[in-house]
Order: sequence, then structure tokens, then C-alpha cells
Amino acid sequence: MSVPHAPRRRRGGAILKTVGAVALLGLVLLGYRAYAFYQEKVAPVVEGVSQVAALAANAVESLEALRPFTLSQDSTEVAEVLRSTFDVAPPPGYVGSLVMQLSVLGTARLRMVAVLPHGVEAASVFSPEGNSMRFNAGPSTMFLATEFSGADPDEIYGEFAELVAGDSSTPALQPVFAEVGGKRVALLRGAVPGREGARDLAFAFLDGGRMLFANGPQGKMDEGALTALLTALVARHPDDALLYTHPKAPPVTPPSRDACGIPGLGNDFDVVMVSVSRGSTPLDIALDRSGDDVAEERVVVGVTPKPVVLVLAGKDPIVWNIGRTDGARIAGVLAQGSGRQAVIGLPSETRLTQYSTEDGPNACRIFHAEETGPDSEVKQRVRELFGRRIGTFLHRKAGESFTVGEVSGTVRRDERLTIRDVALPDHVLPGGQRGLQRLTQQGKIRLATAAEMDRWVAGAARVNGRTPEEQRKAVGSWAFADHTYIVLAATELPPNLYGSNSRQFLVPTGVPVPSGDPGHSTILLMDGFACRGSGCR
Repeated sequence: MSVPHAPRRRRGGAILKTVGAVALLGLVLLGYRAYAFYQEKVAPVVEGVSQVAALAANAVESLEALRPFTLSQDSTEVAEVLRSTFDVAPPPGYVGSLVMQLSVLGTARLRMVAVLPHGVEAASVFSPEGNSMRFNAGPSTMFLATEFSGADPDEIYGEFAELVAGDSSTPALQPVFAEVGGKRVALLRGAVPGREGARDLAFAFLDGGRMLFANGPQGKMDEGALTALLTALVARHPDDALLYTHPKAPPVTPPSRDACGIPGLGNDFDVVMVSVSRGSTPLDIALDRSGDDVAEERVVVGVTPKPVVLVLAGKDPIVWNIGRTDGARIAGVLAQGSGRQAVIGLPSETRLTQYSTEDGPNACRIFHAEETGPDSEVKQRVRELFGRRIGTFLHRKAGESFTVGEVSGTVRRDERLTIRDVALPDHVLPGGQRGLQRLTQQGKIRLATAAEMDRWVAGAARVNGRTPEEQRKAVGSWAFADHTYIVLAATELPPNLYGSNSRQFLVPTGVPVPSGDPGHSTILLMDGFACRGSGCR
């Protein structure tokens, strides 16, 4: 962190560069997955942090007003925060080097304390890299103490339990016990690769969303300092559950037979959720009758420890194009959202469930996760449908596709279905702007001319006892630009003519009034110069 040459305390825009470190530490708390974990989960977060930092560079004044982060290198203050969160002091030979606190709407959410050997500058461990952060203790052992207030105990406990259970995605971390202060302290120990060489890791967890993280060169971890810290923790927290217990793996139940899930699944799979508001590549098609723009989103599945169930969630209509490499195992796909979600690229035998609010009334409630991650309701729904938690959550991608697992080699996509195959059929009228374009192409409507509008305004003014200017204002001056269509033949109006999609339709004498829901649109009749709809005054 670029703080040693700055004042004792800094706040605001510069502190955005610490967000990458916070994100990394948060992910460590919820499961350190070694290098593969970094590639899959941390790299997209850091990429997002970089974008946020770049965008926020011009908003320092606003950040100064909000002051979400505080950062200090004052050793006395650092030691005080360590004491208030863990009730311990830095071990002999070490000094509190950095404390960072994050508050949301005035409520403290995270406190992080960095403890380094005497003489080691924080800037040599925490350093900016572009608009993101990295931390590397080099030849030194470092300790990080973090407290996440307001954390969901069940979720954190489940994450710890899965780490303790161990699988092929976490080969480096193993549950061990350390005899310290007359007690057996539960630790996770192991080594992971790093840019500067392998690092030994040790984790101790305490109730209340607290974690002690030790990181040192492989084979050269300062075990004496670690033992001193653990001894202090035992003395101050003799009854803490997580400090002495390795949680058992949470129960995995068979998937439910709910038709809103994926019928016929086995019991050996992990859940991967990909959640976006809209796709990345715009498509010139309609996917449902909402009138909303459609875009494509690509996902590539590679080698994973277990078969995966993909849970795809979108708000706007999305065509999900699923690719796979050799060794990929896709147990099933659930695609659901507000707009219609269509899936292509899968082999015909892949289990697939799709539903949306645009499919009409059904018993399946949709769910969507924001960029901050799935909330408790989304997590609960996934557990209801699949009998287990979300193993991987993706909402931001580093390249053209979301990647699941280890992707290498040729990406294959089944061509049984194409984008045109899943588009709304030509005989079904889409909603909004696209529906108006369709009716125009069919010769059933066209934009009205100024002369045609003037004739209606003059006639309506006489009927209503107004001047033409008063009558024109009564229906809205915007209607006389490109928002009024003249109806040329019997037709049905497209759905979703609300808000910005609303228009005015001028109906000549002898032409049937259009059927369908006009929404916020207005019908202007040449026969009697009547006005129908929300725009009439």
C-alpha cells in the first residue's frame, strides 16, 4: 500500500487500492483454494476492483464525504484494534504495522490488522499493482487478524467445514491440532504456490467471524511467533468453539424432486452459479414478448473435481451459449430469470430446466444474485433445489467467457440448436420497439406525417372548443415527432407499450381500432376526433 510516505492517516480515493486486498482476505476467510481458487474467484474480483478504482479516481471528494475506509500505520492504534478484536498483543519481535477498517452506512463491517516483524515496512508487503493490490511478505512471516461483523454464522461455519473436509480442490490445506496452553487448537495448515515461491499457511478461526492468518516462506514459518499468538488466544478465549473444533462437513442431501430444479440428478456434483443482469453481446432477435433487448452470454466448462450443475440467472433476456473442453462434466443446467433465458451449445442428453416470469404463471419463483454475491434467500433456494450450497459464484469475467474449472484445449459447442432456433417465432409479435418495427415492416402501421396530425388536431380542437395550440398541448407535443403512427390495417398492438415504449396511434375513418393492450399509449380517432388512453386531456 502506498502509505509509508503519506500522512499518518489517509482516507478517501487512495484507499480504493486496498479493496483488492480486502477482497482477497474475504475470500480467504470463506475458503482458500490455492492457485486454482485464485484464478477462478479472486482474479475476477481484482479485475472488478480495478474498474471501480479507475471510475472512482474522479470522485475523491464524494469518497472523502462518505469515508468508507480508514487506514492507519500508527503502531499504538494497530495494537489497540488487535486487542479490541482478539484481546491479544503482537507476538515478541513483531509490531502492528497496519490497520484497515471498513464501514457501510456508518456500521463497521471489517477490521483487518497486519502484524509484521520489527523493521519490515508495510509498503514492502502490501503494494499497489496498477489499480489493484497484492500482498507478499517475502522472506518474512506475517500475521493478519480479521473480523467480519454481521457475517452469516451458518454460511461461514459451512465454508470452514468444507475446507476441513478437504477435496481435490483444496489439496494444500489439512486439519491439524496444535497443543498450546494446555489445549488442542484446531488449525488448517498447508502450503500454496506463489509468485515469489511456495508459502506455508496457517489458519485459526474464532467465533464471531474472526480469523488469524499466518503466512511465511515454505519451511521457514516463524513457528515461535505463531505459538506465542495461539497461546495468547487460548488464555483469552478458553471457551471459543471454533478455536478448538474442526467443523464437520455440512450434510449433503439428495436434490429435491421439485420440477423447478433439475429432475433426475445424481448426488455427486457441485453447484456453480453464474448471475448477470444482461448478456455481453447484443443480438438482433426477440427472445420473449417483453420488448427488452437480448444479448448472448458465453460460459465454458473445463475439468472440475466433480460434475457441475450450472445455475444461470439473468434479469434481461439472455441466450446462454455453453461450451466445454475435454474432461468437462456437466450434470445439468438450470437457466431462469426475469426475462426468458435460452440455452444453446449443450449436447441433447444434458439435463436442462428453463423458466422465467415471461413464461406466464408458473410455480417456479425466480432468483438472482447481485454483484455482492447471493443473499440468504438465493442461497436457501439453491439448497432447497439441490441439497447443497453454491460452491462457486461468478458474476464477472476476465475474457469473452465465464470459465468454470481448468479450461484448456479446444472448446466444443453442440450445434443442434442455434440462436435463431431459440428466438421468438416470426408469427409471434414481440413487445415494445421491436413489435412496432415488425408491424411497420408488415405494412400495418407507419409514422404519421405532420399534415395528418394537423388534420386531427384541427378537428379535435373544434370538437373540444380549444385552439389548435391548446389541443396539441393536451395530447403532448412529443407526439408530433417520431412517436405517432398511423394505422393502415386491422392489427393487434404489441405488448409492453409502457413508459418509454408508449406511442400514439392515429386511426383513419374506416380502419378498425387496433386490438390488444395499449399500455400507456394513446389512440387518436379521425372518426369524431376522439381520444382514448392515458395521454388524453
